[in-house]
This record gives sequence, C-alpha cells and structure tokens, in this order.
Amino acid sequence: MVAALGATGEECTEYNELGEPFTTCFDPARGISFGVAATARGTGAGAASIDPSYSFVIRYRTADPSRNKTKSLWFNTHRFVETHAEADAAVRSLTFTAYQATLRRHLEEGGFVLIPTADPVRLRFPFDVALDVGLFRYERRVFEGPGYTVEPAHIALLFDPLRSLAGHTRFAFGPSLADELRVVPGSVVHEVSPFTSAQLDAGFETEDGWWSARLSAVSGWVYVPGNPSRFRTRATATMERVLIALNNQPVDLVVSAFGVINDAGVAHRSEWGASVGIAFRPLGH
Repeated sequence: MVAALGATGEECTEYNELGEPFTTCFDPARGISFGVAATARGTGAGAASIDPSYSFVIRYRTADPSRNKTKSLWFNTHRFVETHAEADAAVRSLTFTAYQATLRRHLEEGGFVLIPTADPVRLRFPFDVALDVGLFRYERRVFEGPGYTVEPAHIALLFDPLRSLAGHTRFAFGPSLADELRVVPGSVVHEVSPFTSAQLDAGFETEDGWWSARLSAVSGWVYVPGNPSRFRTRATATMERVLIALNNQPVDLVVSAFGVINDAGVAHRSEWGASVGIAFRPLGH
C-alpha cells in the first residue's frame, strides 16, 4: 500500500530547453520556513495597528506503514521551534512552540469498536484516529507589561471522518487536555483544561502542493483551583500559495487570520488579527 502525500516522479518534473530538470510539485508540510508579513492586530475597544512580523518553523511529514498491522498507515506531521515575533514597540511580542505534532492512524478497512459483552459485538467506527501533541509553548507580550504565559504541554484526541488516504484533506475534531501557567511578578496562576475543551484541525491541499489551507481552533472551559471556570476560544486560519521556486525551493504567499476570546496574554484579552506576507521554504518538496 502506498500513500500519496503529493504527486511524485515524472509528473512532478519538467525540463527546460537544455534538457535540465526542475521540480513542479511541493509539499506544504515540509521545509524550513522563514517568513515576513504585515500583521494587523486589534480589539473590540480600538482600531487595529499594522506592524511587521517575522516567523520561523521547521516542518516535516511522513507516511509510514504500521509495524504491527497490515493495511494500516501512520500519517505524521511535525513542526519544530515554531517562532512568531513582532518587534514594533506598540505590539512587541514573541511566541515560541518547541514542538507540535499530529499523528493520524489510517486503517484501509476502517476502524471498529468492540463491545465486550457475553456475546461480543463489533461495530463499525468510521473515523481515523489522531493525536495532536504540543510541548512547551511560551508567549511574552511586552506591550502588555511584565508577565508571560507557558503551556508545558497539550494533547488532543481527534477523530477524522474524511479518512483521506492521499493525505490532502482532513477534518479532525475531539477533546483536548491542556495545562498552562500565567506568570506575573509575585504571582503564578495555574490553569487546567481537563478534556473540557474541544479542538478542530481542518485542512486542504492540492495534489501538486501549490495551494494549501488550514483551520485550527480550540474552545472550552479552563479552571483555576478555587476560582470560577473561564470560557475561552482561539482560532487561526491560514492559506498558502506557492508564488515561485528558486532553484526548486518554494517561496509562498501566506495569508492568515486569527481570533481570541478571553485568552490572549496574561490578562485574558479578546482580540483579532490578520496578516499577509511571504515565506521562503527551503527543502519544501
């Protein structure tokens, strides 16, 4: 069984008038991405400011057969040292995530649920199952004053009814567990979301990798011992289009938008924003 994470071979290779080959297909989930963008950020109480922002991330994706079951594949995407920074004094901030991965298992014949009664029952389970894992997310918003937030880890159990064998589409959702610290001078607030939040990870990409889009969101209740729960929501939508390729290394147009309710920074702000920029992505094929 072969998984097609993108078109490969001769269909992704063209030749110039001298017979020299060049690549025409790219993988949106691979490469070392260096980005610069114009970012607008605002709140319900004021107008948005537009400032430069900078980003970096290492992307890597695999599709490997399961070691303990035939007709089964693992689709794994990894993002390392993902960094987003804004340097202007009015919005100076840094967000850093050491590692994030989505590990999806696909069964060719479909999954099933066993009910262990006296007469065991096997029911069809029409989802691929995935784990979304994040380690060490740090956010420092200098424009808010002293303080920062740290999410040591999060994990979500996701179910994807699309079950894409090619890996080009997904619509995964499920419960999420997260642990976060909000630190200000003289105080550390420990917040927990013990599977009281829901996470969504949806995406689409063309076979040649020229277009890709992703929507990620988490929404639900977080708890602080001895205090009332707080409802929060975060969502980010991103679209990428390969503009050109320099020596077979893609340069992407990146358009994104985000919204946060009761969860931005140490003050639990609500805000929204959008950005337009370009990213050079070596090794992106």
